[in-house]
Amino acid sequence: MKKVTNYLYAILALSLVLSFVMAGLGIVNSQTAEAAAAAYTPSATLSAEATAAANTPSVTLQADVTAAAKPSATASASAVPTPAKADASAEGPAPEEDAASETPAVSETPAASNTPEPTATPAASEKPEPTATPAVSETPEPTPEPSAEPTPTPNEGAKAEPAAERGDNPSIYVLLDESLLNGIYTIENARFGIDSTGGNARATTDGINAALRWAKEQGFSTVKFEKGTYMIQCKWRNRFIAPTDGILVPSGLTLDLNGSTFMMEPNSYPEYCIFGIVNAKDVTIKNGRLVGDLDNHVYAKSSASPTHEFGFGVVISASTNVTIRNLTITKMTGDGIIVEGSYTALADGGRVSTKVRLLDNDISNCRRQGISIIGARDSEIAGNRIYNISGTDPQYGIDIEKELDYVVDKLKIHDNVIYNCSGGAISCHSGNDYEVYNNICSGNIIAVFSSNVRIYGNTIKNSFINVLEGASNITVENNILEGNSWIKA
Repeated sequence: MKKVTNYLYAILALSLVLSFVMAGLGIVNSQTAEAAAAAYTPSATLSAEATAAANTPSVTLQADVTAAAKPSATASASAVPTPAKADASAEGPAPEEDAASETPAVSETPAASNTPEPTATPAASEKPEPTATPAVSETPEPTPEPSAEPTPTPNEGAKAEPAAERGDNPSIYVLLDESLLNGIYTIENARFGIDSTGGNARATTDGINAALRWAKEQGFSTVKFEKGTYMIQCKWRNRFIAPTDGILVPSGLTLDLNGSTFMMEPNSYPEYCIFGIVNAKDVTIKNGRLVGDLDNHVYAKSSASPTHEFGFGVVISASTNVTIRNLTITKMTGDGIIVEGSYTALADGGRVSTKVRLLDNDISNCRRQGISIIGARDSEIAGNRIYNISGTDPQYGIDIEKELDYVVDKLKIHDNVIYNCSGGAISCHSGNDYEVYNNICSGNIIAVFSSNVRIYGNTIKNSFINVLEGASNITVENNILEGNSWIKA
């Protein structure tokens, strides 16, 4: 009986041992599975995170670039499941607890990467990073955006449309002052100290000369005066040299006097000029009024020129291609206009003026002459009105009378109206090869010491045409004689 009992105890003990062994094996298996799950799940999570980290930025960047280049692609960019991967990577660690309790969590991780849970648009709006749409509108960085979206450049181009309409390129169009486009410079009186109210004669004269020199240096071809009254001073003190004072006009300029009046300051000098053109070429003076000091001149005694007969409106000395047009010239103590040489004999290298045109001027009330030609060739006097010349000889409307050994030839004197000149209308006193035609004169036309002169088509009222000694080869024909007129040869 005792043996049986011992045997039963032995069986019971063996059963307990086996139970403990089996229980131990179960724990080990459970721990092994748990460890395996724990070891496997993080690696899977890491893989998911790595995949999201590796893929998300590149896809997002691609979306940004696509949106920047094509704003209309925003919708298609938002439909890409990339934001879902970004969400999965952000929530990656959370499934670890589930993986610890359930081994199948490993199979759920890939499912998270494919799940299009929240749509791309809400997910992108919650993130601080700019989505495809904000990236274009908010970022100030120089990206391809300007080529895709409107910028101020098109608006600036719109502002330049007037230039484009003219056929210009707006990008290179430069607005220029009118004076630079047409070569006209209007004298700035204040800048040069010029008085246009009839005062400050010395400062005004110097200022005008400075302005003319400056305009020439700057390349202007025309100088225009502000309309006004300008008092001019002239300290030319030797009649037998070219003018050294008054307004001296440089070569290459057209002076538009713009209806202004230029007055000679009252003086006691035997000689003066308002405008001097000396050794110049390509000069024009037009559209103004020149007034001498006849009414206030002081006739001081002078051994050099006791008659004070050399006060001129315009002096043209040894110059070429000069035009005086549409001037009113009055009250000079000498001549309205004189055309002469260089004050040096031709034998000593002197020169005469050439290609001078005196056109459409009104010359009156001068003491000596209307126009004097004493050294010129290839020139023209036409369309002028000359009258009331009286005071000191010769007192002609037009006087051709050479000086020194100068030549006066190839002149055309036509279509002028000349009257009430104390000496006569036209004096051809020396010179060769010129024509006098279609003039209306209430005064004589004479030819003396001249040759090859044609006088034709003129109307002579109450006077005569006289051919005097020393004249040769003079043709007088087809003239109209009115009143007490005759021809004397």
